[in-house]
Amino acid sequence: MNICLIYPTSENPKWGNGIWPPLGIAYIGAVLEKKGHIVHLVDEEIIFHKHKNNIRKTIDEETCLLKEIKPDLVGITATTALINPAYRTSRLVKKLFPDIKIVLGGNHASIFPEEILEECESIDITVRGEGEYTMCDLADRQSLNSIKGVSYRNNDMIVSNSDRDPIGDLDLLPFPARHLLDMGYYTQRASNVIRGYQLRATSVMTTRGCPFKCTFCAGSKVFGKKVRYLSPERVLSELEQLVIDYKVEGVYFTDDMFLNNEKRAYEILELMIKKNLHKRLKWCAQAKVNVITENLLGIMKRAGCVQIEYGFESGSQRVLDKLNKKTTVEQNYRAARMTKQAGIRFLANIIVGTIGETEQDIKESMKFLHAVKPNHISVYKLIPLPATKVFEELESKKMILRDWDIYINDNTKQNFTNISSSKLLNMLNDIQTNIVMPNNNVNYIRYNLFRTIKALRLLASILLKHPKRLHRIYRYWTDEK
Repeated sequence: MNICLIYPTSENPKWGNGIWPPLGIAYIGAVLEKKGHIVHLVDEEIIFHKHKNNIRKTIDEETCLLKEIKPDLVGITATTALINPAYRTSRLVKKLFPDIKIVLGGNHASIFPEEILEECESIDITVRGEGEYTMCDLADRQSLNSIKGVSYRNNDMIVSNSDRDPIGDLDLLPFPARHLLDMGYYTQRASNVIRGYQLRATSVMTTRGCPFKCTFCAGSKVFGKKVRYLSPERVLSELEQLVIDYKVEGVYFTDDMFLNNEKRAYEILELMIKKNLHKRLKWCAQAKVNVITENLLGIMKRAGCVQIEYGFESGSQRVLDKLNKKTTVEQNYRAARMTKQAGIRFLANIIVGTIGETEQDIKESMKFLHAVKPNHISVYKLIPLPATKVFEELESKKMILRDWDIYINDNTKQNFTNISSSKLLNMLNDIQTNIVMPNNNVNYIRYNLFRTIKALRLLASILLKHPKRLHRIYRYWTDEK
């Protein structure tokens, strides 16, 4: 079957996936190709970027691409933030090809599978949970009533089949089909994959599922609560492919659980050292503060880790408890201290705007940031994601509307704290202006200036020991000109 997968984008110029490749849809493309199907991937964000955020030109080019592809089946993925753009895209496809089936998957489809079918007549099927094998069943034209994990229309009714079990052995999945993506764009030299490092870097996902129940996170809705792991050997094979095929210099491990299985983490890190990948790749990982030990930090450093991203979330224990983080402020301080001692940079994620948060809570977070001095700080205003405890609480109190555009547009008007809206906005501006920006700018300059000075010192020492090399360099340069 000739299948087109589409990754939508918002027309809001403030929105952007940056240079994070859509790995979820790339995995689906890889499994479909393995089954013998012809797969095309239309990445609206790439087209939108090429046309300098002109949505009209983006749609025109996408229309031409779809007419060339002439798909038999279309799959679209969408987070909550991108559900309205996904509706726009589905209507475009249905107008061009009224008789083909349009399938929507992703986080939002897993949470509101039936509501989507009620809201958008252009979408024929929604996929709940992991979509790889469900899309294969659809591509193989299996009867809809036999396919697990789908919701669809049957005459005037919407039918939801039983859930599909999560994929048990992740090693059976092929590498994500990065060849279907614009990897020149997604591996461009930039500093926003591993913050502060100008590298050809990209992201890798090595686990699925999360057993934790943080009140602000819906991560387990698609992948489930049971954690499943790629084997260390499979992880290393993918890293080697990235280095060889895409000349990648840095990797960001996007999964929350990369370090939580201590035995597996050590095996991966030891393999990286054994295969000399630690000399070819700088990498960053997310980590919970309560899994960090001196021994783990030591081998991470030797294996090429240059930065850890911590979800500290708050400097207030009261807020941490409300978020159900199952961590303490002391553990936050301890992880920051140990990471600095190990010589690894760290990024601090902080959430502001928790339900019932007070001015004192925010001041404690500011105090924490001043004390630990992270190498990079990201402060986010709480966004009540669907299927989270926060969302359910606010919806039950009628404090939130199902206006999905707010997940892209400015959400500063939402205020669930015990602080006045004007005071909260002032405090957010104060944090960004007087803590986040100075901290991040100073650390970026310090790191890059240090690298420049180090390179100049190295060059000077070489030329002093071997003066004739200066003449050779001069001749080479002038010849090139």
